[in-house]
Amino acid sequence: MARETEAIVDTARGHALPAPGHEPTLRASNRLAGVGAGIGLAAAVGIWLLSLLSFGGDLRSMSDLGLVSVLPPGVFVGAGLLVGSFCLTLWRLPTKTPLLAAHVLALILMLFGTPAVLEEVPRFTVTWRHIGLAEMVARTGTVRPDLDVYGNWPGFFIILGFLSRAAGMPSLLGLAEWASVIFNALYLAPLLLLYRALAVNPRLIWLAVWIFYSANWIAQDYLAPQAFGYLLYLTSLGLLMHAYPGTARRWGREGYVAWRRWAAPIVLILVLVAASVPVHQLTPVQLTISLAAVAVVSRGVPRALPIFLACTIAAWAVFMATAYLDGHLTNVISDVGKVGASVEEGVQERVAGSEGHLFVVRMRLALSCFIGLLAVAGCVRLLARGGTAAIDRRLIALALAPAVLPAIQSYGGEVGLRAFFFALPALAYFAASLFQLPGSSTSSLRVMAATAAVLLVILAGFAFARYGNEKADFFTHDEVRAFEYFYDVASPTSVLAVADSNSSWRFKQYEQHEYVVANRIEGWDEAVQTGEWDGFLALLAAEIYRADASSYVIVTRSAQDAIELIGNKPGSVDAFEQALRSSDRFRIVLENRDALVATLRKRS
Repeated sequence: MARETEAIVDTARGHALPAPGHEPTLRASNRLAGVGAGIGLAAAVGIWLLSLLSFGGDLRSMSDLGLVSVLPPGVFVGAGLLVGSFCLTLWRLPTKTPLLAAHVLALILMLFGTPAVLEEVPRFTVTWRHIGLAEMVARTGTVRPDLDVYGNWPGFFIILGFLSRAAGMPSLLGLAEWASVIFNALYLAPLLLLYRALAVNPRLIWLAVWIFYSANWIAQDYLAPQAFGYLLYLTSLGLLMHAYPGTARRWGREGYVAWRRWAAPIVLILVLVAASVPVHQLTPVQLTISLAAVAVVSRGVPRALPIFLACTIAAWAVFMATAYLDGHLTNVISDVGKVGASVEEGVQERVAGSEGHLFVVRMRLALSCFIGLLAVAGCVRLLARGGTAAIDRRLIALALAPAVLPAIQSYGGEVGLRAFFFALPALAYFAASLFQLPGSSTSSLRVMAATAAVLLVILAGFAFARYGNEKADFFTHDEVRAFEYFYDVASPTSVLAVADSNSSWRFKQYEQHEYVVANRIEGWDEAVQTGEWDGFLALLAAEIYRADASSYVIVTRSAQDAIELIGNKPGSVDAFEQALRSSDRFRIVLENRDALVATLRKRS
């Protein structure tokens, strides 16, 4: 029996065993495939990079479809060539781990590094806030739980602040630009750890990894606590799968020896799950649910793990996050059990806006559903081939566990996105199982052609789903200069107002200033509808006036594009800017291509 198992594993690790006398031909064929795959990989990355470096367009001209509307054709050629090269390697050389890893790293670079190459500064307004929080920690050596929710879960910002000081980094902007590439590269090791605990077929493992990355459109891998928390999440699950393969433990000498082997992973898992608690609000909750689900279906997993994590979360909330809970406990509790409301909030806020934006939203839903359908089809194929024994119950638990999240918290309408993100590792594995079975030893050319076609479809959906909001998500040097001006001239009590919160602000002096968002002040909608701005500007002036300091209003291109994109009163920012120019309450102190800075005139 042992010899039969060894033979199965040997054939599963490579191509079909060759017939006697055909070994030299197969080796020559594999060498040729390796050379072709290497050339294809180099050509794909080269074409992609040269296309971006030679890009002569203006990102400001992109349409509501996002980044895909301005990308040069070479980017798509490079991506298609990479898919072909990867599938060739997967078909002919499934045991060539370095070559397969190089393809996956190239995919990560292409999918998540394109904005870093094209854009001038980091994307996402929340990235700039995170930079500001890390700068505050590095400068003051303290966190401020009273400022906002971040200060109640400050672990990530403490790490960032420490690293910036230890490395002597004057700014985190460079790290922020490449954070998505860095985090996704870090996800590779725990993903492989997870998948290798489930299957011996290298084709299935690497295909699952590829699908995970090409379906990861959620964009929670930037310079953010969620990205770091997700790394802890994946690593914990990968270690858990290896330490507890799903069988009951036996005591006696054999059990004692096994426990010594499992002791190190379990201690590391305990450290990781405890470390995730001060990093992010939601990730430890999902990790608790996932650990509990795996413990229920797997006899070997200790039930104490999810209990330990739940107690740690509760202790942190009671003793360390009181500043947040004092003002938000009622809202947190009121969301529990309201699944329909959580889903509705997430859908209603996103299925709105311009025609281009609506198309992007539909592409996101379609891509998510497509991955789900592939996963279901993969499960059906596993059942058809091997019955229920062919499906690892632990992975089913990991796929379904995130569905509990909407019953706990709406998370500002984002709970559906986060649930998909947490379920994606399991969904990607089942989707890959549609093309490669866990114990399969061969793969036909027809299967690999179908695989390549599906991977191209997923990449096409990714381009719209991931970067469909890029018109509002990207910023320019001119916008940043406007905020730099404010931080250069402002005093600690100065107030900064912006037309819309989608701005590259709050990256310095985080705790020193009060911030106001103009389009959230009562009277904005009325001013937009009537075109009468004097009354609103009087309200804004009263809101930001401080007798001992100058206050400022900044209007940026990104604020205008964000409002235009979601259809929230198109043209309102332009009208607001013109009203500022003609108002006797404000005067313009700085203006460039993408930003305008006005200051409140001193009262006589």
